[in-house]
Amino acid sequence: MERLLFTPFFPSILTLSPLKSPLFRRKSSSFLKKRGNGVSHLLFYPGEKEGKIRPERRIEPTLPPQVALIGFGCNLGDCPRRFRKLYSYLKRYRYFRLLATSPLYLNPPFGYLNQPHFWNGVLLLQTHLTPHQLLSHLLRIEKRFGRTREFKNAPRTLDLDLLAMGKWQISTPKLTLPHRGLTSRLSVQIPLLLLGKGVAQISTQKRNFPLF
Repeated sequence: MERLLFTPFFPSILTLSPLKSPLFRRKSSSFLKKRGNGVSHLLFYPGEKEGKIRPERRIEPTLPPQVALIGFGCNLGDCPRRFRKLYSYLKRYRYFRLLATSPLYLNPPFGYLNQPHFWNGVLLLQTHLTPHQLLSHLLRIEKRFGRTREFKNAPRTLDLDLLAMGKWQISTPKLTLPHRGLTSRLSVQIPLLLLGKGVAQISTQKRNFPLF
């Protein structure tokens, strides 16, 4: 396996400062196989730029701080630019604290194949929200960034999935935790692998908040 040309960045565990990372590229290595008509490759997050979107401030939090794993994707428009706005948005969000993000993973679509490749990644948030409250916020953020749902697996401007949250195990029509795709989708597994050991447990100054 080729040596990775980058290292996922984790902010200070004590200060929980947001991620800021330069832009790097690398060719696909031996563990990233060809899928469909394209070749998967990795891209580090672009440096953050301030967005112009005001944060949502409606649903009140009800729980102690927890760590949530969020998957995100995009295949319409300028996805890196949209992600930069998303980072700035989450950075200022009242009920979120951005802990760490993975490199981006470019991969072919699944389900509905007649659409562009997807940019995917995962990020860690600290929040006081319940899982259902967090899901409501994520859906609002998707809509704010132009998400429409014309049909299943349709192209999208932004896709946000709640993959796991603390030790929650939920199975309802609206929410399943852990997410079914957590162990089956390369678009989740590869970014999660590259996110590193910070996924297993995030420490804060006073206590630990295990993810799984």
